[in-house]
Amino acid sequence: MKAKAMKNGLLKAAGCVLLASGTALAAPPLVSNVNLTQAAGSRFVTISYTLDADAIITLSVETNGVPLPPDAISTLSGDACKAVQAGNRVMTWDAGTDWPSNLTETAQARVKAWHPSYPPPVMVLDLSAGSGSSAVYPVFYYDSVEALPFGGLTNQIYRSERLVMRKIKRGGFLMGRLLSQTRSMILSQDFYAGVFEVTQGQWHKVTGDDPGFYTVERDGRPVERVSYNDIRGSTADVPSIDWPNTGYQVSPGSFLGRLRSRSGLTKVDLPTEAQWEYLCRAGTRSIFNCGSPDATIVGAYATGQNPWLDKIARYNYNDGISRPRTADALPSVAGTAIVGSYLPNAWGLYDTLGNVMEWVLDYWPGSDVFPASGVDPTGPTTGSSRIRRSGGVSDAQYVTTEFRFSESPGSASNNNLGFRIVKIID
Repeated sequence: MKAKAMKNGLLKAAGCVLLASGTALAAPPLVSNVNLTQAAGSRFVTISYTLDADAIITLSVETNGVPLPPDAISTLSGDACKAVQAGNRVMTWDAGTDWPSNLTETAQARVKAWHPSYPPPVMVLDLSAGSGSSAVYPVFYYDSVEALPFGGLTNQIYRSERLVMRKIKRGGFLMGRLLSQTRSMILSQDFYAGVFEVTQGQWHKVTGDDPGFYTVERDGRPVERVSYNDIRGSTADVPSIDWPNTGYQVSPGSFLGRLRSRSGLTKVDLPTEAQWEYLCRAGTRSIFNCGSPDATIVGAYATGQNPWLDKIARYNYNDGISRPRTADALPSVAGTAIVGSYLPNAWGLYDTLGNVMEWVLDYWPGSDVFPASGVDPTGPTTGSSRIRRSGGVSDAQYVTTEFRFSESPGSASNNNLGFRIVKIID
């Protein structure tokens, strides 16, 4: 399709390509009538299309046959990168901002439709509206973390006001201690998992509170000194939220209650212990999940250190010496680190070991008691404490895929305990 060049010139010609995504388990939504146009005297590009069923939409653009860098398409509005209903849809791209000073011979838009049961690999909750009762948190979807706008994960907004989650595929794994208490587990549903631990900045956006102990560059550090009850609500106040007995219900006034109501995501929650260990191990079967020979645990017990951990985890001795933890300490000196400061695990999740210990849903069954082998285990139905995993800013022998301990659900005084969130995909 050919057209005359625009005087302010961004596009000389416009073409269109349609694309759909799905699996044999569900018919993929169909996209048709894709059209890319640029109005005379404007650098705004309109992309219209028709969708035959409700879907999640993502977008890519090619110019002169070459795909634009995914993060170059950041100024989108309308029906893009989110769940939309069937019908005639429109999105707008501010190409003058994202792709300035470029004159292209041809342009093609690729509109991709994902079945809601098989969504894109990355989901982002935009918390920028803040903690007001009428706030709405839009949910966006992307084909990859490289496609995130505004420069991707390196941008501070993904630590302070946007929550990034990766899709984790269902599967089986061996849970528990390497040399004993091993259990064969199956997780039957795909789920999204937080790329980072929830930060102080994100907690503040949702609740308006600042409970964290560490004050320097706090927005990017993991939130701590938050209780299980702060996250989900207290059973003393709302008995019906006693997981697993009452499913995934949470108190409306809790962090998760507010996050759910403002985003429309009804199954955002803490992970089960099995989900946590699965995402932490990321397909490995070792004590440190980072390629470290398991024999190095001996040295970790003796010295509190492990050079393998230095690459992937914030822990007490990863400078080679123990340092005091003070509220005003710089991240490079003591205490927790800004999330994402170390290398991710094999599934692109950061700080699954170290930084802060993480709350999970399960009641504490005892240090040597793991869930029985099975499908989607939930642990005990009663107890006085909940489980926390990883070792946080502790000695290396505790910063492992196996370490687990208990914490009272009402405890909010631990400056070494935070959390990450997951969301089951139905």
